[in-house]
Amino acid sequence: MNIKRTVNLLSRDAIASHLGLNDNAFSVVAYETLNEVKNTGNFAWTENTGTVSIWLLCMLNPSPKVTVVAPIRSGEESKLGTRVNDNYFGKISEDRLKTTDDAVFFKADSKSRGKIGISSKRATKYIGSYDAENGILTILEMAQPKVDDKYVNSAWEIQEDPFSGDAINSYNDGPLENGGQLGPFYELESSSPALFLKAGEHFEHVQRMYHFKGNQTVLNSISKKLLSVSLEAIANALLQ
Repeated sequence: MNIKRTVNLLSRDAIASHLGLNDNAFSVVAYETLNEVKNTGNFAWTENTGTVSIWLLCMLNPSPKVTVVAPIRSGEESKLGTRVNDNYFGKISEDRLKTTDDAVFFKADSKSRGKIGISSKRATKYIGSYDAENGILTILEMAQPKVDDKYVNSAWEIQEDPFSGDAINSYNDGPLENGGQLGPFYELESSSPALFLKAGEHFEHVQRMYHFKGNQTVLNSISKKLLSVSLEAIANALLQ
């Protein structure tokens, strides 16, 4: 295979265009990655031969008041499946994970190791986080997952169904059993579908990351527009 990545810083005009923003009363750092994989072999990648996906793990600074929010498609589990998968490293406690009909909230303080995933049937094109301590709103943007696309299963185990994975993930670092720790950090993650490419075909997965700081009224409007939830609702979602 051939892998090509291009990283671009985004201008304020590009940010406004991609997200449809009208008010620019904020500070922002944003970038996009264009990630291309090409099958340079002489056979097609199939479920039988095996294949790959593009998986981007963005490591971010935690704080005691960081909450990840993943907007989800509402609907019955019999049709769309579970709202959130939290079985990657064991079930996540209720004080760290909350699910509503249209959003999932996940505590990202790097104090307890855990990971969540949203399937292509539930995921939107955004996942984000809000650091209420430092007033930072972070948005991850990707292409809208297609309901019928297959995603590789990245759980750390032998797979019974290796193409039943999630499109969007978030990981919270925490102490390991031996007392050590990888971080501290937390992650917002996106994946491409499993790449069933014929010889010579290629696929590009585009991800954009935006870090906003500034006027709370403006940040609140961005959060409601992209994540369908207010900053106050994010900040209070996991308060006991």
